[in-house]
Amino acid sequence: MTRFLAYLRLALVLASIPGIALADPQWSDAAPSAAASFALNSVPAQACQCILAVDPLELHSEGFPTHWPPCVGRKLIAHIKVRNTCPYSVHVEHMGVRGRRDGIHFWDIGFWEIDIAAGATWELDPNNERPLEPGSYSFRISYSPDGMTWCEIGNQVDFTASPSCAPTPRPVYFPLVMKGGGA
Repeated sequence: MTRFLAYLRLALVLASIPGIALADPQWSDAAPSAAASFALNSVPAQACQCILAVDPLELHSEGFPTHWPPCVGRKLIAHIKVRNTCPYSVHVEHMGVRGRRDGIHFWDIGFWEIDIAAGATWELDPNNERPLEPGSYSFRISYSPDGMTWCEIGNQVDFTASPSCAPTPRPVYFPLVMKGGGA
């Protein structure tokens, strides 16, 4: 019973912090690790469902919009276009393009604080301020409604930049079509 009261006190303290909610406050004292049987959410469950990509993420190198992949030494320009699909305005602490070089080096392309009205779209063509270095890159539209929870939307763009820079065909993106089927 003492362990149960300790968990109850912890839940009450956490619930009193603005913006914190217990995802599953129905835990059992009989559970061997009851402390691990609930999770904290800092935003409503639908926070990552309101913002959707309208256009696929597109990248090109500054001054060379048709050359793919971008060359070492060039800067990237991204195209972001998103829509708020919820029936209310949504505040986003950080909206931008998450980028990684060789899986570990941060190569993000800007992050902005924005407010999007219900049904509205927001778009931007940001560029990074660093020239590309040799390596493999991955980029994806990412946003954080609260500065702690991160949501990724749309397609991912991957490429390898190298000094030789032989052009290859640009990737073609097709809309995802969900087909229903019987179970």
